[in-house]
Amino acid sequence: MEFAIVDIETTGGAPKYGGITEIAVLIHDGEQIIREYETLLNPEQAIPTYITG
Repeated sequence: MEFAIVDIETTGGAPKYGGITEIAVLIHDGEQIIREYETLLNPEQAIPTYITG
């Protein structure tokens, strides 16, 4: 059985005001990672200093 592990990075914790900056997906078969995907996104807003730090 395969399953996906998804990680999403954002500009902050408030969904109404934050934007997505990165998405990563790993496909795992229960023993090992068999596929992976990662991309950066433009959140079309400034990224706060506490996030980049």
